[in-house]
Amino acid sequence: MRYSPLLYCLFTVFFWSFSATPSSPILHESLAGQPSLRALYLLTPPSDYKALEDVVMSYKNSGADTIIIRPAMTARGIDKVLVTKAVFFAHKAGMKLFVILPTRNSSFLLDSHPDWEDMRYDVKSGRLEPTGKLDLFNPYVTVFLSDFFRDVAGYSVDGILLAEDFDYGDIEGLSDMARSRYKQKYGSAFSLRRALGNIKGDRTEDRQPEEYGEDFWKLAEMKKSMLLVLLKNIMQSARAVNKHLKFGLTLHVPGLFVKEKEVLAWYSHDVEAFKKSDINYFWLAIPHRNLRAEQDINYKKTVEMVSRLAVSSSSLLSDPAKVVFAVQAVDVAGKALPLSEIEDVSTQVKNAGETGIALMIESGSLLPGEFTNKIFKRQAD
Repeated sequence: MRYSPLLYCLFTVFFWSFSATPSSPILHESLAGQPSLRALYLLTPPSDYKALEDVVMSYKNSGADTIIIRPAMTARGIDKVLVTKAVFFAHKAGMKLFVILPTRNSSFLLDSHPDWEDMRYDVKSGRLEPTGKLDLFNPYVTVFLSDFFRDVAGYSVDGILLAEDFDYGDIEGLSDMARSRYKQKYGSAFSLRRALGNIKGDRTEDRQPEEYGEDFWKLAEMKKSMLLVLLKNIMQSARAVNKHLKFGLTLHVPGLFVKEKEVLAWYSHDVEAFKKSDINYFWLAIPHRNLRAEQDINYKKTVEMVSRLAVSSSSLLSDPAKVVFAVQAVDVAGKALPLSEIEDVSTQVKNAGETGIALMIESGSLLPGEFTNKIFKRQAD
């Protein structure tokens, strides 16, 4: 079984306060009072449409209100037939259909549009190299993505979740277009030496804010603004054809006691600005089996860690219903975990407030309806 990278964003204790960047609001219907999400994330949707229908319909009375899929992307784009079939099956079962869509990781476009590719700094060689990702500073890219999201919205999907690639890493965003924009904005050329000449760690998470130079922080602000502009554009474009469309966003916060500058440096994210936008949901994943293996801790300590992560993550937002925790329900082979284990983890998540839950499932390991109804039962029900 393959886990979506979207669900590997590890949220620990949040100890930061962002200084919000002034930006125009993304207008949409009021988000107040929206119910928490009760979702089933089908990790590997069957390519056979009858099999897909059977899986979706088997969860008709599961207590879930949403099915989530991640359509495959090819040189031709998204699998439109799969999406439209999934929408039909989900609606037939009385549920909504959410899709996970990429932004910068749309590498299938680069064969026909090589000038759309972003560049990054290679720490070892000190040279620039291709990233395999899209350059958001290229206006053709942002227009394409706005059109792409609008087209998918036209398939009558109920929600779109931005994949984990909606960010800019610390050594990314160095295309000719980006550096040209930098010079236009600041009146001087971007200097790799002044920006990144002192960084030491091979991994992003090993680098400290003080290692970055002045030019880096200026570019980081530009990358942050570019993400906010893209978010506004794709939401407005998609909702122009599907006004009730929900949007979800994954935030990247990789460690304990994360600082504001680290989030800006490593991912170019502005949490406060995202919170003020019309995002409906913030996706947070707690892959407890992976945490247990990485931390080398026992089951009891794993459950305790899940509780701390859920409470601290939920407290970040004033409305817990906007938080969705993805709970691991299958192992790496796609086999369902013991129901008692799934329930233990889900209970810790539910104790964090009226948050949403998304169970990660596979079509070959169906969960009993009585069990899923118990998991999805809201505290207020």
